Amino acid sequence: MEQATRDVPVEAAVQSEPSRDSSAADAPSGPRIPISARFLLAIYAIVPICLLAMAIDGLFFTDSFFRALPTSPENNLYFQLAFGTPHIIASSIILAANTEYVRWYWLQIVLFTAFVLAFFGIGSFYFSYEVFFAIVGAATVMHVIKQQVGIGKGLCRISSWTYEAWGWLLVVFGTILYYAVYMGNGLQPQTRAWVHGVLGVLAATAFVLTVMCHFQIEGTLGRLYLWGNAAMVLQSGLFYAADYSFLAILGPRLVHDITAFTFYVTHDMNRHGEEPQSLLYLLPEKLGLGVFWVCPLLAVALTYFFTMYFDQLVGYVTPMLGFEVPYNPSFLVVGYLGLLHYFTEAFTWRQGSPYRPHYGFTA
Repeated sequence: MEQATRDVPVEAAVQSEPSRDSSAADAPSGPRIPISARFLLAIYAIVPICLLAMAIDGLFFTDSFFRALPTSPENNLYFQLAFGTPHIIASSIILAANTEYVRWYWLQIVLFTAFVLAFFGIGSFYFSYEVFFAIVGAATVMHVIKQQVGIGKGLCRISSWTYEAWGWLLVVFGTILYYAVYMGNGLQPQTRAWVHGVLGVLAATAFVLTVMCHFQIEGTLGRLYLWGNAAMVLQSGLFYAADYSFLAILGPRLVHDITAFTFYVTHDMNRHGEEPQSLLYLLPEKLGLGVFWVCPLLAVALTYFFTMYFDQLVGYVTPMLGFEVPYNPSFLVVGYLGLLHYFTEAFTWRQGSPYRPHYGFTA
């Protein structure tokens, strides 16, 4: 959703523009629930909390607690249930549970699915795992950072080459850092030293560009959001250099996921809160339970299902059909949903999309 607030002043965003889709006419007529720009900024409190956690670990736990935690969700069930996968599945739930959205975007989804199958199917004969890892990693980092940078562009009300260069520089910094963190001890000492040097130069340049953007932005809120994004990314570099890989991933992951769920829940409450437009939200509404919890709870439940049972289920079925899946089926499904998430979130929250009438902003 990195384009969600692009060129949309916060003060005016509460009043949504007309959409081409008929779903705008079907939207609930009750009062809208806007997204608070101050709440989006408050999410960045996670950044100094992570820094405080590193300090406490060093003072009281001899630098042993957070360094022992996993850097990858696949290494820990609770980590996987909390970060990454649920918000990816939640995005697919919103898209699939609203038939108007499916009708609107079905061609893009089909073409993208065909591209993914062709690229990874044919590419598996020519590219190594490291190449695919680098590509997916770059897509992941670009999605995470561009979401925050795109929202910030609307909050900062800025449009300049400086801001664009700053945003892309953070993406490059984050991509190199992501690869270094997940490679772990797999990097040669010489390569590790080179990575540290490049990250240092990029961090210094990013700081200079942040200062330049600071003076181009009017208003305290926008400036704080600018520095929040810079601190979120650059602090991860500090954690990596200090061998706190878990914290390097945790900060951006939490900021990104909580921001995304803020949009998802607000969308659902505005679209389905008084008159559900989908069967998925009808039962909770009839029971008077509200719809705000449907998407997050279902996303976590499906994540648990894919993690614990999906591979076993497919393992029972595929022998009856006479074939075997070369990789873990859950990895393939969640991996595809992740790539689909990166692709669709780039345009589904833009102005003019059928999503747009169902969320707005307030300062």
